[in-house]
Amino acid sequence: MARTLEFDPDRALSRAMDYFWLHGYEATHIRDLAEYMGISKSSFYNTYGDKHKVYIVALSNYLEQEYFLLEGLLETNSPPDQLLPALFSNISDRFSDQAQRRGSFLVNAAVERAPHDPEARKVVANHFERFADLLSDYFAFQQQAGTLVAKHDPQMLAHALISNLYSLGVLARLDLGLDARENVVRAAMTLYT
Repeated sequence: MARTLEFDPDRALSRAMDYFWLHGYEATHIRDLAEYMGISKSSFYNTYGDKHKVYIVALSNYLEQEYFLLEGLLETNSPPDQLLPALFSNISDRFSDQAQRRGSFLVNAAVERAPHDPEARKVVANHFERFADLLSDYFAFQQQAGTLVAKHDPQMLAHALISNLYSLGVLARLDLGLDARENVVRAAMTLYT
């Protein structure tokens, strides 16, 4: 007879994401991770397998949350001069958690794991592709609607926006201050006006 779990697996995974996000993959030890997740080491292994599997699931869950946040913002079909400042503000606020200065989990994963972890690289690359497609469709729609001047290719605009959004995560992690983040936003907005 199968034993019932004595913990909430979704909550435990959310806690794992927080732990990896704050400490990184390499500095995370299973004993500490399991304790932070509120489970025993044996429950950790029985439920999740190993640290790498938990990391990939936690990263994937984070990216899904991020994607659906963006998708929800873009569904409003607000013109770029209204939507992009709100998007930049939202991202800057989320990446600027001064209590932990953890930046973006995606940026952290792209730097720490993706260069030598094929599975992490694939997860990160797939997210960037989905993100770029979503933004490219938005920019093409806005150009057709006449709310965005058609001086740049929609895909180029999408890639530029992604770079600028995630640079906010790097700046937040480095704690370079609000002025640096605001300069990134002001410079980026010149592409879309």
